[in-house]
Amino acid sequence: MVEILGKKLNNKAKYAVHLETLVSKSYRI
Repeated sequence: MVEILGKKLNNKAKYAVHLETLVSKSYRI
């Protein structure tokens, strides 16, 4: 159970970082 929660949090963190990079790239243009 704890491992599953950890994986979900890890995926959310990766998704958040991905969104931030996309936003920062679009703002630079």
